[in-house]
Amino acid sequence: WDWNKSGNNVIIGVCTTSLKDICPERGGQVFSLDLTNPTYKKKKTTGVLVFTSVRVTQVHSFVDYIKGGCQISLITAVDFTASNGHPSDPTSLHHSTPTKENEYVQAIRSVASVLAPYDSDQMIPAFGFGAQLPPEWEVSHCFPLNFNYQNPEVYGVQGILDAYQYTLHNVKLHGPTNFSSFLDRAMQYSSVQENQQSQSYSILLVITDGEITDMSHTVNKIVDASRLPLSI
Repeated sequence: WDWNKSGNNVIIGVCTTSLKDICPERGGQVFSLDLTNPTYKKKKTTGVLVFTSVRVTQVHSFVDYIKGGCQISLITAVDFTASNGHPSDPTSLHHSTPTKENEYVQAIRSVASVLAPYDSDQMIPAFGFGAQLPPEWEVSHCFPLNFNYQNPEVYGVQGILDAYQYTLHNVKLHGPTNFSSFLDRAMQYSSVQENQQSQSYSILLVITDGEITDMSHTVNKIVDASRLPLSI
């Protein structure tokens, strides 16, 4: 195509070939092809397509990396803001009954049970955000669900659920719904594990309700995290 700033691009010509013909690695010896314009009644050469370099690059799938020994690391972050409703309120997403698990427990069990088996050591960093913590009752936007700041990891899906239940009965739901603090922690985990000899890919599972109140900071953190082996 002949590109025009106006947007009215004009076709120069077309040609047909195959990778086998143009790729030296596959025995190809075609380095240029004549172009013809299909809109012309009389067939004539309207240009030449020249191949200065042709190579095949294999793109590995996510499964390929796992088969090659890449470890999957799950990280969780759970919303304890007041917009969820008080746990004693039947309409609250944190409300459970003896016969029914609440929305958060269902979400953790459903999603984490799929991801956790790929985490070889089953040690999962689990954080909460948006709650007032004892004894000063100050709001925290990133705290370990097990309240162990030196080691916020819990064992397996049941460990997440147990830590969640413990937290739910020992904090006060508050707010606002800030993401940037726990995104920082997830980035720290991902960057520490990033090396060629011991490959690891982190998946941050965020279970939340309501609008993000530090959106601009959150967007900036996600952009910064795009260079790391991390999915959110």
